[in-house]
Amino acid sequence: MIKLRQIDAYRWEIPREGKMRTRGLVFCSREMLPMLESDQSLQQVANVATLPGIVGPSLAMPDIHWGYGFAIGGVAAFDLNEGIVSPGGVGYDINCGVRLLRTRLNREPCSATSLRGWVPGARISSSPARPLRRCSRTGPAGR
Repeated sequence: MIKLRQIDAYRWEIPREGKMRTRGLVFCSREMLPMLESDQSLQQVANVATLPGIVGPSLAMPDIHWGYGFAIGGVAAFDLNEGIVSPGGVGYDINCGVRLLRTRLNREPCSATSLRGWVPGARISSSPARPLRRCSRTGPAGR
């Protein structure tokens, strides 16, 4: 059973314990707790908190439910040099449109323009900050 400590009406902390490198932070109402406790999603939030290079808490948004590795609705940030890349953290289980391709290419010779020929229609950027800022203003479709 995962321990939860209420912070306020909509935030619950999973305290750091065992191999956790950080705490978990769950955003939900008290009414949602029985549903969350009925599956393994809270355990998944705690598991993500054990991953190498995690920066800040392992987060769970109000739509949290049991997923593959990460809970669906789970969010985590990882250090560029010490962290991990996890397709399970971005929704491969229901084909959310996320793709991960491992190559032997180095970042320097790869530009978004040259990679578009390999992945037609893809939005590719070697600088994640620009598209994320744009997405936060206009939505994922750029509308």
